[in-house]
Amino acid sequence: MVATSTAYAIKWLAVTHIGQISRLMESELYENGGSVRDIPYDEKLARLQSGRFFGAVQNSEVLGIASLAYHNSFPEVSSIVVLEKYRNNGIAHRLISTVEKEAVRRGEHEIYSVSTGENFLDYAHVADMLDRAPNGKRRHVFRKSLPEDI
Repeated sequence: MVATSTAYAIKWLAVTHIGQISRLMESELYENGGSVRDIPYDEKLARLQSGRFFGAVQNSEVLGIASLAYHNSFPEVSSIVVLEKYRNNGIAHRLISTVEKEAVRRGEHEIYSVSTGENFLDYAHVADMLDRAPNGKRRHVFRKSLPEDI
């Protein structure tokens, strides 16, 4: 598959984007094997309203998303999805970097990610979860220390 080259901007997504986010998440699987059905509508809406969904946007189309979620007050890079035809262009990396910068802006010193992969970028593996992803794969927890200024 040939990667599609495109110019896009990374920005906070607004409530008006919730339809595009839902369609994108329904059409693509999360890395951890979940789907949009795993996130209740009210939670998606709350994340949007709190400015925690970031999107790679070209014109008015959302090409990819990533979210800053909080689980038991721990910040997490979550909901990383890029449309297949736009993968391998660095979109996910830019989205994750944006989420990390937002976490630093909010005063966080570390950030987590849960993945079925054996590694996650430059994050350190810290634990395996007891429950499995919907696709049956074991989930791993990764952590990254954040610099004071990104």
